[in-house]
Amino acid sequence: MVQRAVGFEVEVKNWRTWKPSLPHFYGECLLRHNDFYRDPHSAKDLLLEADDFNLTADRPTTESVPEFVTEPFPETPDGHKRLKKAFAKIQELVRLLHSQAQANPQMLVPGIKIENFGDLRSPSTIFDAVKTPDFHPQANAGVRLENIPELLRRSGTRPAVGPSAKRLTRIQSVNTIPARAEMDSMKSAPARANMALEKFGEDYPGLPENWIPSSALRGLVAYIINYLECPVINYLSYPKSYFPVMARTDFAGMYALLSASERSFFSASSGLHFLEIFKRVEFGVDSGGPLDFSLPVFAKGIRRGQQKAKVRDLDCLDRATWIREITQGVDLLTRRHYPGPEEQKEQLDTIGSWDNSMDQIGFDKSPAPILELRRLQFSEDIEELPRIAEDVFLMIWQLNRRNNLDL
Repeated sequence: MVQRAVGFEVEVKNWRTWKPSLPHFYGECLLRHNDFYRDPHSAKDLLLEADDFNLTADRPTTESVPEFVTEPFPETPDGHKRLKKAFAKIQELVRLLHSQAQANPQMLVPGIKIENFGDLRSPSTIFDAVKTPDFHPQANAGVRLENIPELLRRSGTRPAVGPSAKRLTRIQSVNTIPARAEMDSMKSAPARANMALEKFGEDYPGLPENWIPSSALRGLVAYIINYLECPVINYLSYPKSYFPVMARTDFAGMYALLSASERSFFSASSGLHFLEIFKRVEFGVDSGGPLDFSLPVFAKGIRRGQQKAKVRDLDCLDRATWIREITQGVDLLTRRHYPGPEEQKEQLDTIGSWDNSMDQIGFDKSPAPILELRRLQFSEDIEELPRIAEDVFLMIWQLNRRNNLDL
């Protein structure tokens, strides 16, 4: 039996990490903590290593914000046990490092042993605690197309607790309204997909006799609705950040999972039939009705870190072209050949273009796209993190056990 394993990434805010570097005047004298100056880590530098997770530098900035990256936990009782143990270790480690960093803001950590934790394997790292850390968790998991509507509904109705609940009550917060709108969009996308498909089946000419949309098609349409709508609601520094639920697999790959008869019908018209489904969707954003499909997918542009090449490339990809080309086997949003320097192309290509990112689920080993669930909560403290991780793991496990495929 092949089952998807659920992995987690947890960005740590309000921590900074540095590499200890010897000063120029170092001689034969003994080194003290103050004898080290700050040398930032590069992205993906290993800070701490344990059996089921690592702590790495998240990005190459002067502050080297760290990120916990777990091993994938299989959707089994043993995987569930390993997940709970790993996040208990993370919780214990965070408490220790934070208390010591507060006592000595430039503490050198050559290697730490924690009772019942085992040995941590670590290069020397300096941890600075600005204030109590909070965490931005996300998860990666394989989910069948037919289960995506339920995933969207559950993701859009997840209760906010702790710091998340407080942020939702702050009307003046710049993140509150867009985040709430994104959640509402997610949970309503499946119902709007069903309504659009019903209208399409009633009034579109040339449909096969007794045409009934498959559950996989319903899932794909709901997911594309969510993808189209979130950039209209909110926009961040680069397109990957737009989506609370983001596909690592490109949409052309997901389209290929539809039945042969559905693909034949939609592909034969160069995608025009497929586009007509989305013209019947009530998007409920800005105008409160259908989207203008002549506009770019990211019509609002990019708020921070704009680059001329990036803006030009995104502006020339309109919504209609993107949807139609999906049926021709190309996801232009993730597979385009962007002009400009390679580093700009690489940043744009991270919008879901992951090769071989299909998984197999259940006794029948049915293929499923790997999804990235972003921003599971807006910001959490360490006391809530294990509960959030376990809730998400159990949700994905339950979704993938539907129809008794894994029983």
